[in-house]
Amino acid sequence: MKMDIRRIKKWALALLFCALATGGVVGMETASADEEFEGEKFTEGDLKGIISRDGKRCWIQHISDDMIRNNTLTIPSVVKGATVVRISGTPESYSGAYENNAFAQNANHCFGPLSKKCKNLKRIVLPDSIETIGEECFAYLNGLESVRLPKRLKAIESHAFERCRSLKSLQFPATLRTIGECAFMGCKRLQSVSMGGNVGRIANTAFCGCFSLGRVSINKKNKRYGVGDGYIYEKNKKSIFLIYAQQSSFSIPEGIETLSRHCFQSGAIKTIYVPASVRKIKNNAFSVNQEVRIVVSRESKWFANLGRHVVTRPDGILTCMYAYNVKRMELPEGVKIIQRKMSVIGTDYPDLTVYALDDSPGFTEIIFPSTLKELRIVQAWNLPKLFDGVGVARMEFKGKVPPTFGYFNYYHTLYIPAGTTQAYEEAFSELEYRDFTLKEMPRKPY
Repeated sequence: MKMDIRRIKKWALALLFCALATGGVVGMETASADEEFEGEKFTEGDLKGIISRDGKRCWIQHISDDMIRNNTLTIPSVVKGATVVRISGTPESYSGAYENNAFAQNANHCFGPLSKKCKNLKRIVLPDSIETIGEECFAYLNGLESVRLPKRLKAIESHAFERCRSLKSLQFPATLRTIGECAFMGCKRLQSVSMGGNVGRIANTAFCGCFSLGRVSINKKNKRYGVGDGYIYEKNKKSIFLIYAQQSSFSIPEGIETLSRHCFQSGAIKTIYVPASVRKIKNNAFSVNQEVRIVVSRESKWFANLGRHVVTRPDGILTCMYAYNVKRMELPEGVKIIQRKMSVIGTDYPDLTVYALDDSPGFTEIIFPSTLKELRIVQAWNLPKLFDGVGVARMEFKGKVPPTFGYFNYYHTLYIPAGTTQAYEEAFSELEYRDFTLKEMPRKPY
């Protein structure tokens, strides 16, 4: 009986620990970053923000561009007696529009509208007290060349330095733990990055579009990430996290089993060799707007080349579509399934998650093979004259037996083999929306 009681206590403690780790149990709440800074709003000269209830911690939410002097922004470590531990913006601090940025209405930029002073800003000096650089805080500062990061920095949140296109190098402090989604996306002149041993999470899209990156160092004590010759790998997963090598061809090392989302971020590689050991190529691993040829080992049990495309073995799922400078896309026989997400080489929107046939990759016509069994999604973003006139205006199916369809939202004529209208009508009968028409192709003379 005593043993049973001990076991019950152990299980109870384990369940309590799990509940706390995942956000609490019923009747208990965990404090968010916003709740932590509920307190007095302040305006102090060129700064606005919140000071925590205990008066010890400060969150800077808005900075006047009057603080920029000689193209340099220097943030103080103490405001109204409180230590500055977080800097970001809020939607309320935004009152203008980023130039040519359709997503500006949700921006959290610390400056609000980007003035001429902001655009000429070249250097940012942050105090060592700051632990978090918040979402979109310094995004779109095209002239920014260098950032002095805090020694106590723990987190760089999503889009924090997005499209800071003049930024060339980054020295992360040893305290840094996380780098968020798209944190440095589009920093196309970024050449070198140095990380410490405590970084435990780097978002897959953190360095999307950093095509000049050629030097990366990570402290050997880091438990999760390591550096190879031109790539970052995850130690416990046999996975390549980021390929940045600045050379014309690159061979993925034998023994690697997984290629992570958005892992290919090199502006120099034209040919990449995939060994037989690779079992999984994750969504958008090779979604880039440049010419890249993927060569799969003939000994692979998991993938195969069909022309310049890549499909899975044996089920024929299209994993990488080659669409660079292609206007008429005729997919080869052997493609059986087009999945919801895949890599598109030649997409016009390399910074966004690419769905199958979404965010048009540039071709205006697509022909599906007779082997196609399943088409999981087609979106309506492919309308002509949308996105500067790029769109899939013509679709043709070769199969006399129609594939099964997932979500299919298309606004034009679908061309199908002669004598198959009834079969295709039945295949489309359960679609929620139907805005296209079917047209039979004439029979080919024998």
